[in-house]
Amino acid sequence: MRRSAALVETWRAQQRQAVFARPVLTEGLGPKSDEDLLLVDGDGRVGGELLGGTANRRLIEAAGELLADEHASYRLLGVDIDFDEATAAGLTCGGHVDVLVQRLDDVPSQLWDAIANGHPAALITRLGDEGGTLVVRPGFPVEGTLGNSGLDTLAEAEAEPLLTHPGSASARVCVGDVELVVEGWNPVPHLVIVGAAALADALTRQVALLGWQATTTVTVDDTLAAINELTAADMVVVLEHRPSIGTPALAAALKRRVGYVGALGSRRTQAVRRRALEAVGVTYVELSRLHGPTGLDLGARTPAETAVSIVAEILAVRSGRSAVALRDTDGRIGP
Repeated sequence: MRRSAALVETWRAQQRQAVFARPVLTEGLGPKSDEDLLLVDGDGRVGGELLGGTANRRLIEAAGELLADEHASYRLLGVDIDFDEATAAGLTCGGHVDVLVQRLDDVPSQLWDAIANGHPAALITRLGDEGGTLVVRPGFPVEGTLGNSGLDTLAEAEAEPLLTHPGSASARVCVGDVELVVEGWNPVPHLVIVGAAALADALTRQVALLGWQATTTVTVDDTLAAINELTAADMVVVLEHRPSIGTPALAAALKRRVGYVGALGSRRTQAVRRRALEAVGVTYVELSRLHGPTGLDLGARTPAETAVSIVAEILAVRSGRSAVALRDTDGRIGP
């Protein structure tokens, strides 16, 4: 989403009268990109990409109608995409998508600043005649309003769960009799790997496949500096067995409430490590967040297989799922 936010900032600097469109509810079509966002200006010029271009014609028409109506702030379009059209555009399958088309000028600029700089942010849009938008950024006052402070406070609480997971997420919710579209964007997850080894290289390759970032550190100073930059969207995996490095690294990550904290080592090593963490003031609640030994029980033997097991556990933890075979579940597949 950072590329899209940078493009938005360019268009705003050019003072273009424009709208932006993005999917807020998708059925089918397969995985979607976090960069799924289309800009359309008053002359019908477009920037970015949405759904492989399959809905561009309809979205350009909607953008023109919206910009011509000074009393309207958004359009919500339902778009059906058939199988042939979808696969020709590189999508997995056909399906349906609700696309929210909105004026750029109606959204506080703090949203784009946050996303462009790699910080989590949420946009809440009030549907209906009243309209209104609210930007939520962890640690900052909200920007904009949905009409009154009470509704703003309740809506802010609706955004918080979407900002605990990496990538983009959206939901349509009702607060009383008010319907809202809540969208959250988190920066690309960052994995700090403490300790240089073949497994560190394998983990770096594995997270690269997911589009994540990885940093390997080998000294205490570099490790603590890297961890100090992390958020709840990020991860730390300690491969280093030396307590002089592993203990301060784990303590810092647990106290900072990094999203996933794991440590390699036998069960005996884990017991020793936990006693060392208790000795430096890590609480029982903080220790309960430590995944040690790190990874799922996949029977991994090689560094590459172990990297898969660790990343698989990270995905399960971050999505709040239990790591069981899909055939043994009956709930929704996917997020």
